[in-house]
Formats: sequence, structure tokens, C-alpha cells
Amino acid sequence: MRAVGLLFAFVAAVSIAAGVCQAAETVSTPDLSTLFLLQSRFAHTAPPYEKIAQWDNAVSSADEFQKPVLVHEAIARLKARNASLDGVKTIVVNLMTTFSEYDARYQEYDFDINDGTYISYSNGLGGDLRIALTNGTKAQIWKLNPTEAEQILHKNNGFRNVTLALTLLLLPSSSAVGGEPIVLKAKIVRYDVLGENSDVKLGEMAVERTP
Repeated sequence: MRAVGLLFAFVAAVSIAAGVCQAAETVSTPDLSTLFLLQSRFAHTAPPYEKIAQWDNAVSSADEFQKPVLVHEAIARLKARNASLDGVKTIVVNLMTTFSEYDARYQEYDFDINDGTYISYSNGLGGDLRIALTNGTKAQIWKLNPTEAEQILHKNNGFRNVTLALTLLLLPSSSAVGGEPIVLKAKIVRYDVLGENSDVKLGEMAVERTP
């Protein structure tokens, strides 16, 4: 088993726009504010609308006279977005990682992820969130025969850096404690393996059956 990975996705403050997420079971590449809303849903806690509203570009750049109105407008948009998340069960996020040298005995590459791996997001404005991959160890094995493995390494120009486009099933989560980052638990359902430049698909793996 590989060492625990703590993987970061730094997110800039963004404008909060209504209708970013349409009513669906899956949200692709959610931004940090959407992840906060989803975490609140799966932790059964009240969404921190006031906190998230402060990350809006218009709010953060406003003076003390304009800010109250802009915060009110941002919260209204967040509430509309939260309503659009009804029924969301899965998200798709990108994870940059590496794979090992080929294990000829077990016919596999191993990714640098396991059950202790987090994907960590931060916007520098107090927005810190971790997605905890509860089945990372099960997902770390990439089974390939020797011919396929050699072809994939050559296709990736000899590099072992890849991006995993993870489809994650969201799980019941806990509310944040103190000043710790909030945690959204998730299980890897499947992933696509994208090449070093993320424009070449090297493979795909099914990890869990969907409910």
C-alpha cells in the first residue's frame, strides 16, 4: 500500500451565478461553493450561506456601503443553486496523481492513492474543504496485461503523471469541528485515466457498482 496522499486543488474566489448546477444526479467539476452546499446536504446541516457569499468577487471587492446589498443578492443566488442540487448523488472531479512501475507479477500499475487520501480545496478566504476518498485503496490498482501497459507508458511519452477523472458517490458526512476543514466523504465509482496533458485518454476503470 502506498503512503497516504494529501492532494490539493486550490480554488480562486469566483462569482456566484445562479443556475450553475442544473437539476441532475451528477455535477461535473463543482466549484468550492457548490462543494460546501453539497457537504451541508450530506452532513444534514444548514448551508453557510453568509460565509460562502463573502467569496463572491463582487462582494469581496465592494466597500462597506455596497457590501450588505451584494451579500443579500449573493445569498439569494446561493439558495437557488442549493435548490438545484436536489437529487445530486455523484460528482465528477479531476485528481492529479502518478502511477508506479509496472508490476509484472500482478500485472498492474498502482496509483498513488489509498483509503487515507484527501482531495483538498482552498480559496485563501477561509474556504477549506476536503473530499475523503473512502475506497482509494480499492481504486489504486490499474489492471493491464504487459502489452497494454507498455503501450500506455509510450502513449504518455514515458511519463507517469496522469489525471484521474473520478466519478464519486457522495456519502453521509459529519459537520466540521472547530476550525478544521470540513470533510465531504465519497466513494470512487469509476474513473477515466487521462494523459499528462489531460487531452489523451489512456484507459478507464470501474471500481464500485452504482446503487
